[in-house]
Amino acid sequence: MPNTGPDGRYCPLVWKPVLFVALLVGGIGTAWATGLFDDVTLDSVRHLVEEAGWWGPLVLIALFGLEGLGLVPAFPFLVTAAAVWPPLEALAINMIGALWASLVGFTYARTLGR
Repeated sequence: MPNTGPDGRYCPLVWKPVLFVALLVGGIGTAWATGLFDDVTLDSVRHLVEEAGWWGPLVLIALFGLEGLGLVPAFPFLVTAAAVWPPLEALAINMIGALWASLVGFTYARTLGR
């Protein structure tokens, strides 16, 4: 078995999720410390989404997958979609994002459970 310790017993790979969380927190902390978040306003986000075209909803749905990993609550994604897009579009984007987050969470849990 590839995941065995020196005594031959199974040793779970917990370093991968720990490394992922450490890199994510380090990246967010670096962005915060350098002032990257200072220019983020509702108008700048709307402008960015308008420029992105159909990539905007896809990026939000992809980022929604972080909620499935338990790293970020769903609230920021729900509020962002509601603030940027019309109500029916935001509802559709949020529903697809929630389904994506569920799939990511299920896959993550199933992989860790093996």
